[in-house]
Amino acid sequence: DLQLFFITLIATSFVFGQIPLVDTIMSRYVPDHARGKILSIKFVLNLSVGASVIPVSSLLLKAGYELSTLFSLMSGLAIFVVLASIILPSRTTNKIFD
Repeated sequence: DLQLFFITLIATSFVFGQIPLVDTIMSRYVPDHARGKILSIKFVLNLSVGASVIPVSSLLLKAGYELSTLFSLMSGLAIFVVLASIILPSRTTNKIFD
């Protein structure tokens, strides 16, 4: 279905588009002396979470949960991430023009 292809393309763009945004936020709010350590923790966390998705999904599906339940769980986590991003501190000035 062509409609599903374009929806998947847009979703993939959002997923890969968030990577530079997170790195920009990290570089602006993390002090220089701690940036390497924090970014390495972020890398290990992303790697371990990404590697655990398939086994966790498999266990949930084997336990009798349906795919719609898995999508609901992931949607809930996405809403949690959006709510967490709302509480980030806002910037009143732009460093580019300072």
